[in-house]
Amino acid sequence: MKAKWVLALTLAATVATPTLALVTLPGHKIVPAQTTWNLRPVVDGNHIAFGDYRFAETTGSYITGYTNLFDVTTETLTVLGLETGTPVVSQIAWVAAWAPWTPQVGVEGDYVGYNTAVDQGGMVYQISTGTYMPIQNKGEQWHFADVSPDGLLAIQDWEPPFVSQVIDPAAWDADADGPTVYRTPVGNEFGQAPRIGGDIVVWNGQTNTTYDKYIYNIATNEKRLIWRSSRTNLVDTDGNGSKDKPAVAPVLIVDTDGTSVIMPVRIWTNRDADNQAMTQIWVYDVASDEWTIALDQEGVDGEPMISGDWMVFQRRNVGGDYDVWAMQISTHTLVAIDTGLDTNAKYPTISGNLIAWAVEGINGDGNQREIHYLYIPEPASLGLLALGGLMLAHRRGR
Repeated sequence: MKAKWVLALTLAATVATPTLALVTLPGHKIVPAQTTWNLRPVVDGNHIAFGDYRFAETTGSYITGYTNLFDVTTETLTVLGLETGTPVVSQIAWVAAWAPWTPQVGVEGDYVGYNTAVDQGGMVYQISTGTYMPIQNKGEQWHFADVSPDGLLAIQDWEPPFVSQVIDPAAWDADADGPTVYRTPVGNEFGQAPRIGGDIVVWNGQTNTTYDKYIYNIATNEKRLIWRSSRTNLVDTDGNGSKDKPAVAPVLIVDTDGTSVIMPVRIWTNRDADNQAMTQIWVYDVASDEWTIALDQEGVDGEPMISGDWMVFQRRNVGGDYDVWAMQISTHTLVAIDTGLDTNAKYPTISGNLIAWAVEGINGDGNQREIHYLYIPEPASLGLLALGGLMLAHRRGR
């Protein structure tokens, strides 16, 4: 279904049933990381960026780690650091212990953006030149770092009211603690969990009665409200007669590739056998100002990311763990990326036809997480793989 933006609760959707490609794609590769506990990856072009935990022998626990950059073409891993070569300790470890799904690192084009424990600031790294551009905010704790193809850094305060800024590191004056640039024309600052794709910044905002989503176009200096739904239309989800959850609840994290925005929406009026909300995945076209429901309550889905005609997401399986799936939006073709029975596949990300994700439960240890990646074949090859899956299923009598 497509619709211009209206109050989301008034939308009724009819969506074509996705086509299932009965195949788990071969060719998984593993990033040769320096630790076994790696955080959610992000990808762009041929690069995968991710933060990590490092195990401290002195304390016997995982502590704050580093930001890593992996070049898929050369299969080389770089641990990002300061100009002196000293690794920059990421501030993500204790944040990730509370919310490991939180994107803390961004990569786009020639730049990587991340937050650091150096004066609790941010960092932009230019890949081609090896140049570091530190941004410090003198005492404020920042997270949700992301970067634009022009090297602009979006970063959010950790403390309430959780506002964000988009900063040009080339214009940053560390001694003057500024200036910051490209703020929204209304309200002066962004809201929670900002992400950048191309010239588009998307973030989460809310009032006492509504969930709101906004975009801001850096090139045109335009701010736009693209989603609003009610926080007060509650339903009873535990059967005790108390209305405790919004009927429609968009998730905090949204993603954009510069032309589209994607987000999951929990539908608490429709729950699975474990009382988990079924999910819609909504895609917003920036040019047309229209929303499309790409997946309509097919499962308990989350963490969607988008690149062109493809999206990736994680889906809760019958065992309570998660599998990683991809879907070609134009054809509604679902492709199984990682549905391993003994591991937990989570936090997928996509750029072009490169997909990366995290795999938990390596060797049966829930504290070990690897970064896996692969390339999606062209649509014609996918058709052959799907046919092979159907033939295999027929032979097995499914």
